[in-house]
Amino acid sequence: MLNNTHMIAKFFFIKINFQHWGDYGDVLFNGYANIEYTNSYDRHLSKVSIERSGPYIPKLVIPFSTIIITDEIKSMLENSDLTGFTFIKAEIKKIVNINWEQWDYTAEYPKIIPNSGEPQDYIKKRKHDTNISGLIPDLWALNLSFGGEIERTLIPNKKFKYSFQFKKDTWNGYDFFHVKEVLTVIVSEKAKNWLEEKAIPFLIFEKIEII
Repeated sequence: MLNNTHMIAKFFFIKINFQHWGDYGDVLFNGYANIEYTNSYDRHLSKVSIERSGPYIPKLVIPFSTIIITDEIKSMLENSDLTGFTFIKAEIKKIVNINWEQWDYTAEYPKIIPNSGEPQDYIKKRKHDTNISGLIPDLWALNLSFGGEIERTLIPNKKFKYSFQFKKDTWNGYDFFHVKEVLTVIVSEKAKNWLEEKAIPFLIFEKIEII
């Protein structure tokens, strides 16, 4: 029989919602994470390298469904009672000097656009800045495990749109976890409340239906 914790549990997709400048803003905010796995089946990380803008680094970003955090958030998580993760130190592979956080967020387009017009060229076409790189704090990836199962259903008449239902009896109790069916990280209500208390900018949570 399920205990009371499982009966009342709620689950959420965790996402970044930096709604400024479209894909340009996504690249500037989240950057890129190059991921290597010990085993691609279970998605356990063996190496993570970061390519992004600096010197400003948001406290938490999610490039390619991998949560990257600063030392500050890592220390807070270590002192919490949240479960489901270990830490792997991220290698700083490339840092380019762009002070995008000082630009006008209300503008339709960013202050600077790559000559190619392609958002990835903020990073790909600029040189690594060793001076700025030296200012970057240690960054850490959350290494997660599978924590349950989701049922994914194609929504009629909506191409590539799905609804998701979490199977509550498959939850193993982790507060941060993966599922095989989708890439997006899932958190428990306990983790959601903890993260909201930390007032991490542009972090949002999408509630998942329970079955």
